[in-house]
Order: sequence, then C-alpha cells, then structure tokens
Amino acid sequence: VQGLAKHFTKWKKRHDQELFRLVCYIWTTKHLRMIGWVGDDLADIHPHLFSDSDFAGTQRSTSGVHLCLRGPRASFPLSGKCKRQGCTSQSTTEAEIIAGALALKSAGLPVLTIIEILKAMNAIAGGAPNTVLHFHVDNQAMAAVIRSGRNPTMRHLSRTHGISISWLNEE
Repeated sequence: VQGLAKHFTKWKKRHDQELFRLVCYIWTTKHLRMIGWVGDDLADIHPHLFSDSDFAGTQRSTSGVHLCLRGPRASFPLSGKCKRQGCTSQSTTEAEIIAGALALKSAGLPVLTIIEILKAMNAIAGGAPNTVLHFHVDNQAMAAVIRSGRNPTMRHLSRTHGISISWLNEE
C-alpha cells in the first residue's frame, strides 16, 4: 500500500496491475485478522511494545512497531506502524535503535499516559502501582546499548537520525 501511495502523483499502467494484485490479495486473505480479548481488570493489564527493523544495507531500512495490551486473560492489539527510516543505517544494531526510538516515541509513551488517565478515572482502591511498559526487541546488541545508555561507536545518531541513546536509556 505504501509503495503504491508513493507513486500516486506519477501513476503508470504497471501501478494499475499492482493495485489489482493488492486488492486480490486482500480479498483472498480477509479471513486472516487480528483478534483481541479482554477478561481482566485494568489493574492487571500492561502494555507490550514490540519494535523491529529490516537492515537494508545500502538503502534505508524500515522500522516496524506493534503495541498491544496483555494480562493473564487479556490480549488486545492497539496499533501497528511501519515507517521508512530517514537515513541509511550502517549496521543492524543502528537500524534497531532507530526502530526502538520510533516505537517509544510514537506508541510507548502515549499509551502509558492514556493508561494512567484511565486508572485515575477508575479510582482503583489502594493506589495501583505505576504502569510498566514491557518493551520487546530481538537484537541483543541494541538492548545492551539502551541498557547502558551510551555507545561511543554510534555518536553520530543524534546528528544523522536525531536519536539520543541516553534519552532511550532514561525512558
């Protein structure tokens, strides 16, 4: 869909074929969908944030984000996002850090605010503990960089991608 949207102002005959193929795919896979269920109190539900990227090497990588709520008897998808990165990453770890920053800024921090407001509105007796955001990543090097809050080999991230590793560590 995003690939076709890029060519909206310069549409060619091949884009008609690609659009037809996309619509056929959607029509034949409409039985595949995300399903959510909630059987817990708000106090037992925590947000889970997933981030991932594909390292494109010589081209710009793509970041992916998935946000859902989970509890003992709850699993409910809230949002998903896919975005092409602004600059070419030099390593898989760098691409994953960019994806993690996107996930935290666009989905993680906003959902924490919303859940805190909902808990305050429900006036949970005894004062509920702070909401914990469970952040899932699949790159050990990226996780280690964020835990430490520094990486001398990636000092350029603030200039090229506008990402601060110390901010990620703090959040």
